[in-house]
Amino acid sequence: MAFNKTKTDPELGLEIHKHLVKCGVETPVVESKLSRTEKIDIIRDKFTDIMNVMGLDLNDDSLMDTPNRVAKMYINEIFWGLDYEAFPKCTAVENKMEYESMVIERNINVQSNCEHHFVVIDGVGTSAFNRIREGDQVAVVQSRVLLNDEVLCNGNLLELGEVEEKLEVAREAIRSELGEFAANTLHYLATEPELVTDDLELPEMSVELAQRQVLVVIRGIDYREDLSTLKRSGYVSEMRPILIGVDGGADALLEVGLTPDLIVGDFDSVSREALHSGAQLLVHAYPGGEAPGANRLDRLGVEYGVVEGLGTSEDIAMRIAFENRAELIVLVGSHTSMADFFDKGRRGMASTFLTRMKVSSVLVDAKGVGRLYRTQVRKRDLALLILSAMFTLVVIALVTDPVRLLLRTLWLNLGM
Repeated sequence: MAFNKTKTDPELGLEIHKHLVKCGVETPVVESKLSRTEKIDIIRDKFTDIMNVMGLDLNDDSLMDTPNRVAKMYINEIFWGLDYEAFPKCTAVENKMEYESMVIERNINVQSNCEHHFVVIDGVGTSAFNRIREGDQVAVVQSRVLLNDEVLCNGNLLELGEVEEKLEVAREAIRSELGEFAANTLHYLATEPELVTDDLELPEMSVELAQRQVLVVIRGIDYREDLSTLKRSGYVSEMRPILIGVDGGADALLEVGLTPDLIVGDFDSVSREALHSGAQLLVHAYPGGEAPGANRLDRLGVEYGVVEGLGTSEDIAMRIAFENRAELIVLVGSHTSMADFFDKGRRGMASTFLTRMKVSSVLVDAKGVGRLYRTQVRKRDLALLILSAMFTLVVIALVTDPVRLLLRTLWLNLGM
C-alpha cells in the first residue's frame, strides 16, 4: 500500500502506537525530524554507495534509476507503516444492501520485514493448510511444501538446535497459559457458581428434547466438513436429531439442506432466511436481562423468547439441551482441543470449560460421531440374508405341488 496523505488519520495512528508500546510489541524506533522527501533523498544517496561498493554499473539503463526507486519504495511502500502520521483512515459506509451478517475477508496475505536482515516475511497463515484434504500427497522439498506436486508454500529450513529452542519457548508459553487458565476457571467458579449449580429459566419449547439426540452447530472450526460427514454417514437421516443453530450455525445448517429447530444467540450474524425458517428463536441475555440481540428481532417483527444466563451462546445451547434431558449432545464446529480453548480467550474458555463439565455425561464431538457411525452392511448379516432367502425357496418348493411333481420327474429320469 502506497502513501496517500488524503486518506490518513494521525490521531488514530498515535493511539495504535501507544497500544503497541503498552503491549511491548512495537517496532524499536526513534523519532526523526526528517520529512519524507528528505528521507528519500538520503536513502537514494546511500543506496547508490551500496551499489557502487557491489560493483554494479549505474550507467546501465536497468540500474540507473534503481537507487531512487528503492528509496521511494522503502519510504512510500514497504516501511510506510512506520510513519503513524500516515496511518490509514477508517471510514464507515451506508449499508445500502441491508447486509446483516458478519463480513469476513478470507485468505488475507500478511507481509512484513525481518528486523535482522530486512528481508520480506510473507505469512500465509492457516489458509494454505486449509487446502489440504484427506488423501492429498504432501511433501517437503528443501524450503518448499508441495501439495500434489504443486508448491503450496515456502518456508525456512530450521536446524535441530533452532527447533529445540522454539519448542522450549512454546512449552514455557503453554505452562504460563495453563496456569492462568486454571486460576481464571477457579475464580469464575468461585464468583459465578450458578453456571454449574443452577438451571436456566426457559420459555416454553416448541420441540421436545427429552430422550432425543441434539445436534448443536456453531459456525466454527471445520463445521462444513463435520456436517457433510454426519450427512454422508447416515447419522442425520437415521437418528433425526433436534437441530440447534448457534447464531451463524443456523445458516450453516441451511447450507447443507437442513432446517434448524432452534436458533440460540445474539442474532448478529443470522440471515433473514434463517430467521424465517420456522425455527424457535431464543435470544441469549446477559445476567440482569439485557439482550442486545432482541433489538434486531424487534425491528424485523419476529417472535422470540429470551434465555438469561452466564457464558457464551454456545454454552447456553448446550445447557438448554442438557437441562431438557437430551439423550446425547453432538457438537459441530465447537472448541474441542486445548489450542482452541486458548485461542478463544481466557474468560470465554472458562465458562465453556465449566459448561462442558456440567454436560459431559451426554456430550460428544461431531468428529467422533462421524468416525464411529457407519451405516454399512456387515458380511455376516449379508450371509444370513442369503441363507434365509434360500431356506424360504426350499420351503416353497417342498409345499407346492407343481414344484414337487417337477422334482419327482427329474428324480425318476435320472434313475434315482
